[in-house]
Amino acid sequence: MDSTTQKHQIIILGVCLALLIVGGAVWFSIARRSSAPGPSETIAPSAAVAALINRPAPATTPTTGPQLHVGLYMSKTTGDEDGYSIQIVGELSRGDFDLMPMIEPNTAAVPEIKKLLDLWFKDKPPVNAFDPEALKKLDVIVAPRIWALPDEARVAIEAAVKNGTGLLARNGLGCMSPGGGPEVSRLNGFAESQFGYNAHPMECEVIGSHPILGKLSGKLGQSIQITPNGTWGEPNAQTTPLIEVKDMKAFRTFFHYGNIQSPFYPLYVSQLGKGRIVGCEFPAWSMMPKDLMSATDQEFNIRAVLWLAHKLDETTLATTQSTTRATTLPAR
Repeated sequence: MDSTTQKHQIIILGVCLALLIVGGAVWFSIARRSSAPGPSETIAPSAAVAALINRPAPATTPTTGPQLHVGLYMSKTTGDEDGYSIQIVGELSRGDFDLMPMIEPNTAAVPEIKKLLDLWFKDKPPVNAFDPEALKKLDVIVAPRIWALPDEARVAIEAAVKNGTGLLARNGLGCMSPGGGPEVSRLNGFAESQFGYNAHPMECEVIGSHPILGKLSGKLGQSIQITPNGTWGEPNAQTTPLIEVKDMKAFRTFFHYGNIQSPFYPLYVSQLGKGRIVGCEFPAWSMMPKDLMSATDQEFNIRAVLWLAHKLDETTLATTQSTTRATTLPAR
């Protein structure tokens, strides 16, 4: 073998080795990213941080009068078993609300709760979830995936709602513990209730008209994709379903427990005493249903809170829509 041939072979070998090194580095980088743990679905800090960093523009839905006092319930009783799903705080923080933490007694020092308090509620004293008089001072209570509801909190929340405080229940309220019964069913707007779910989005349809539906209001029969998950029950006389799962046979094929005969309602409104209730029975740890957000200018939860506090009605909507049309028409 002459020296020229040997040199060529050495060059080729060097190029191959360099390609192997580069390829290995690329493969390692891809494998590392794909195997890295993503943010927890049920413990909120990482999702809350993302919501803060990527915070959209302030809400455009008009508010009038004094700032609304909105309590966000973070339950250690639920958290010990299932974590904390307060991703809704990202949207609510854009509203013109006095957003404050609502926790069970002696839980402020719990590491997970303390982290959320420091992140979202710096220097805001928590509201005692067991104190009915404290809860009555709130305009709205937001309860995101409070699957295990202490009896003291249930009693206090019911007293506040009956007195006029609104309740936004997301992804189930007490549907695991106590799990049903007349008291927790009544607080959710049902005569009888239990937990129910499907693991994937299902075809649902609009069956009502209501301000919180935005552009979907009155679009009876319109299809919308929602993952049903939360409290499932027989509506009481004060409850008005707004969206229902279309194929209950498919729902029951997947989830075949209990004796509830009604369809699953991912969205409904109700009344308990003087207080309004909005039931949103879809996962609190994941993104909002896209169709609901599109129909409400990415402000579904803000609108729900406003309606619960009697600050959103058809008159407000008509004024808002007229103003929007006037400001978006081209100059003549």
